[in-house]
Amino acid sequence: MQKKPFALKWVSLEIFSIVFAVLLALMLDAWRERIKIEQKVQNALEDIVSEIDTFIGMDETIEFNTVQMDSLEAMIKRHRAGQEVHFVSGVARPEVRSLAWETSRASGIASDFERQIFVDITEIYVEFDRLEKILAYNREFGMKSDPSMPAVDKAIHRYRQLDGIIFRSQELQDRAREFLEKYKDAEFTQHLE
Repeated sequence: MQKKPFALKWVSLEIFSIVFAVLLALMLDAWRERIKIEQKVQNALEDIVSEIDTFIGMDETIEFNTVQMDSLEAMIKRHRAGQEVHFVSGVARPEVRSLAWETSRASGIASDFERQIFVDITEIYVEFDRLEKILAYNREFGMKSDPSMPAVDKAIHRYRQLDGIIFRSQELQDRAREFLEKYKDAEFTQHLE
């Protein structure tokens, strides 16, 4: 009868060891998985920050569009004053993309961002989408406008579009600057320096 308590203790110790080993293995696996996710989040944020940084560099585009808008305004005034005018204008489209943000959202990595960072990034890309929409509208107007529409009316319409493009470009720049200033000490912005 003395062997039973010893055997029971031995079996209990083995069961405890097995349960402990399984729980430890599960904890280590969860820890490794969390580290992988944190690294993916860090890489995604660095890519997005690089993309956001390009939004700040639209000064030349804004300047070109401002010159075009001023030129159109002068042409419209001359036309209204009775002078003959050949309306010529162009629109500079900023070379900005949302690939890093779209990829992060599509892969689900964005759902692992801290809530405030996610909200702040979303605000920037809302401005990006607004700029994209007005640029698309401008492109569509240029391709599909009524050929019989008077040139002055087209110029006025283009003037208003340029005003919107400049405004949206500046808003995107401002949001990008605010974001980078807010997170200048964050680990994911350190690669910009």
